[in-house]
Amino acid sequence: KEVAEKDCTEVGLAEKSKPAAGEKIENEKLEGVKVQEAIIKLKLLGQMPDAVKDDPTRVILWPVYFLTGGRTMISTKGRYSIRVLLDLAEHRSGDFIPMKEVAARQDISLKYIERLMPALKAAGLVESVHGIGGGYRLTREPEDYTLWEILELAEGNLAPVTCLQPDAPVCQRAGECRTLGVWQGFYKLTQDYFTHITLADLMNAPAGDNYVI
Repeated sequence: KEVAEKDCTEVGLAEKSKPAAGEKIENEKLEGVKVQEAIIKLKLLGQMPDAVKDDPTRVILWPVYFLTGGRTMISTKGRYSIRVLLDLAEHRSGDFIPMKEVAARQDISLKYIERLMPALKAAGLVESVHGIGGGYRLTREPEDYTLWEILELAEGNLAPVTCLQPDAPVCQRAGECRTLGVWQGFYKLTQDYFTHITLADLMNAPAGDNYVI
């Protein structure tokens, strides 16, 4: 059966607890991708729900949940694509890996995975053979797969608002829009964050609560 993922609001992802009195975060200069350090700060404050900590893909998506108040553009389609490719990376030996093995390890419906794989193969992220000894394998090294590439392929365009999508008509209010810069900044923040995380990073990450980018 297909594993149903709880909505982020059901596991308390929208609840942002405040630091205890007197608790401080070192006021450091942020370099590179700010969200990568934000996740560390949030974890130090204990603001990451326990339901998130046992799944590396949910840990890396936590800043997006947090910053959007529990609303995010990432669906199970994107998350499962990451998990499938990560599983192929962790168990790669040069041989093709049957999807039924991946499905069993990841506790994801085989039928669901089979719907994900054609797009991944068409984009050149994996290759496959049929028959005895068949399955899928990666076409590159794990460090050459960014989460942004995977998510954009699985989810489509990840722009937070319609006017930033590639095929969107030119907005007549763009020249005077006071919020356009906000959405452009958020879009860049999200892109930079996921572009700086690879499958190799996830492979090298300690399990669960100890994951730090």
